[in-house]
Amino acid sequence: MSDSEQPKQENEVNKHEQPREIVITSQSPHYLCPSNGPGAIITSVKFDGKNYDLCEKTIKNALKSQKKKKLSFINESIQKPDGSN
Repeated sequence: MSDSEQPKQENEVNKHEQPREIVITSQSPHYLCPSNGPGAIITSVKFDGKNYDLCEKTIKNALKSQKKKKLSFINESIQKPDGSN
């Protein structure tokens, strides 16, 4: 057996391991409902290259709203799910 065959066999074993499933409920801060997709319009203010401050403010307000609660994704204050709940 050559050295190049050894990693291949180890990789084949790892391919068959089942990934740990993490269930995210609708009460979780990690939950993304269908309306939270990348194409969703969250503000009517359009960035024109000059109004950065206004856009930043309206986007942050939209992301921290009661409905969205997603500002933590942007400011990195959200905790990574540990899979225990």
